[in-house]
Amino acid sequence: MIAISTTRKNASHLQRLDERAIHSEPVLNRFRSLQFSFPLLLVALLLLAGCATVSGPERGEELTAAPASISDSQRARAEELVSLAEKALAQKRLKDAEILLERALSNDPGNPEIILNYGELHLARAEHQKAAATFTALINDAPVSARALQGRGIAALLLGDELIGRESLEQAVATDPTLWRAWNALGFLEDSEQNWALAEAHYAKALAQNPESAIAHNNRGFSRMMQRRIAEAIRDLNRALQLDQDFTIAKENLRLAYAWDGRYHLALSGVEDRNLPRVLNNIGYIAILRRDFSIAEAYLVRAMELSPRYHEQAAKNLAFLAEQRQGGVAPSEAQLP
Repeated sequence: MIAISTTRKNASHLQRLDERAIHSEPVLNRFRSLQFSFPLLLVALLLLAGCATVSGPERGEELTAAPASISDSQRARAEELVSLAEKALAQKRLKDAEILLERALSNDPGNPEIILNYGELHLARAEHQKAAATFTALINDAPVSARALQGRGIAALLLGDELIGRESLEQAVATDPTLWRAWNALGFLEDSEQNWALAEAHYAKALAQNPESAIAHNNRGFSRMMQRRIAEAIRDLNRALQLDQDFTIAKENLRLAYAWDGRYHLALSGVEDRNLPRVLNNIGYIAILRRDFSIAEAYLVRAMELSPRYHEQAAKNLAFLAEQRQGGVAPSEAQLP
């Protein structure tokens, strides 16, 4: 039974896969079809931006196009421009990053750091095939090999190739254990298999390398929520929001966590009118699983009343509620989207 409102068919959008996968409103950042006795909304996983065409190198043969000689001043200027481009990427100023990389490339064609950042730019723009090709061209280039494997692994997951994704990410952290984005993505993978202990270990390693990552705190919080470790989930999600007050996915997840904790008033606090039917439906479904049937009915009926059009999911959840009251399907058997 479909129980939770989603912005995508895939229910893993309540986690975010990577910092470079940009939140288009909302998102992996996760993206797979899951069945739990637990509601998954999300975006939460792939928070992706709209695609845009990016010029620049994509394949390995272009790396050999560098001139025979680069002056020290050109090399220094390219390094400076790459540093500025990385800052622009971190701040999601993608057009600025593209311009800076083009200038860097004109100073030092074939520099693998520049090519690597083109891969990151493709990733940020949700051009996953281009990102995968760019990163793959660099995996044997020692200075950037581990980061290229990390990028290829993330791109592969976003393309739905978990085999290549896992293999690349595991090679990346084996080469460079400081790559927190790779650890975060591996945690996401283990969550998809309900390998909770491994997921916890991977998120711990991600946070050891980057304790200020709102994404890693959100993902671990969501993982813990799926395990019904609600108090710990709430702590993680609150921390994610301390680090990024505008992190929409973490806000959504915190509402779910509060609902699982029975604190429905907090789950509904501050909801915008346009989002209220969806949130009421989601919280109503959680209330069913908690067997708070009267509360569930009130929220679901209100979702139907407030929705500008027929709220099909709320109607299905009301039918599910009736089954539960009659001793029908157990909550743990409810099928999520």
